Amino acid sequence: MSVPIAADFFSGQTGYLSLSSSGTSNSYLTIGTSTTVNSYLSIGISSITAPSITADSATAITNTSARLNSTVTSDGGDSIQVRFGIGTVSQTAVNFNSYTYISPWVGGTPSFHTGSKPFLDKTGLGTSTTYYYRVQVKNTYGTVTSTNEKIFTALTGIGDVTNLVAIPSGSNISLMWAIGSGSTSTVIRYRSDTYPVSQTDGTEVIGVGIYSCIMTNVVAGQTYYFSAYGYDGISYSATAAHAVANGSAGSGVSPTVNLVMPSIPANALATPTISQFNFEPFTTIISNFTNGPGGLGMPINNLWEGIATIILVLAGLLVANGKKSLAAGWAVITVGAFIGTGLHIFQSVMIFVIVVVGWGVWAIERYLQ
Repeated sequence: MSVPIAADFFSGQTGYLSLSSSGTSNSYLTIGTSTTVNSYLSIGISSITAPSITADSATAITNTSARLNSTVTSDGGDSIQVRFGIGTVSQTAVNFNSYTYISPWVGGTPSFHTGSKPFLDKTGLGTSTTYYYRVQVKNTYGTVTSTNEKIFTALTGIGDVTNLVAIPSGSNISLMWAIGSGSTSTVIRYRSDTYPVSQTDGTEVIGVGIYSCIMTNVVAGQTYYFSAYGYDGISYSATAAHAVANGSAGSGVSPTVNLVMPSIPANALATPTISQFNFEPFTTIISNFTNGPGGLGMPINNLWEGIATIILVLAGLLVANGKKSLAAGWAVITVGAFIGTGLHIFQSVMIFVIVVVGWGVWAIERYLQ
């Protein structure tokens, strides 16, 4: 149906106002004599529809944590937000609010969109416990819950410590090992007659780091039997790793000056993560490149760290060449490293390395002047 209207539009054009009579969504309001959508005589108006989302299988499952995944199948033509619900009891879509834990809404502006893959890294899970989860999406049209519910079971127990090695040197014994999966630290006990048989048997080695430590005050000629257990703050690994070493002959008791392991900040060697940003479509493209059939198969977070490092180095080289100054290139790399660390794509130990390199750059430039 069209209703003639005497009016001047678009520099004197006399036109009419018409509405689609179909009554369907995404109809168009046309002004003027042209019916071409979005022409200079036409305005197209698209309506907002309900969004939709699918819950995907959990990944990175450990004994106490897991990553909950999803895919936005439609944003409904509007900015959207997403949240997850998880618990130990299965829930229907209409009972979403009955899950034990419901995450805050995330998204908004900038927003997820059709094809985005929002995820939640959930910690504090129970060992060997089965969990159920759904995901919700909302826009200005309304809130929609995924029709499917996903299920997974947290891993059982703490992984065993492996490759424990004891190396005597003078009045010390150096210990090195591979940390057990799911553990946050390692507990090492020792005895002089046999291997400790539990996490409380014998004497604990003090100053144990992430992958190594040095035991001091070693008595010459005495045999030391070591047992190492993985530990997550609650539970220990079931089986100990063993190593044995003798105090070096003639070493005696160590001198009064003891060797102390340096303190390393907790986040200095933290695993890089891309959870702080959503860089679609490149996030999905790179994920498919490494995880798809025939892909690289390397951890996606480490791949992003490698890409960011290459970009940072190239940027520094370009600036250094353009400015004819090594210091200028180093400054660009330093700023980029701080930004990458803030986004958690770089480990903070990267800053220390760049500072040391910067001293070298400064020394070289002074020598060449």
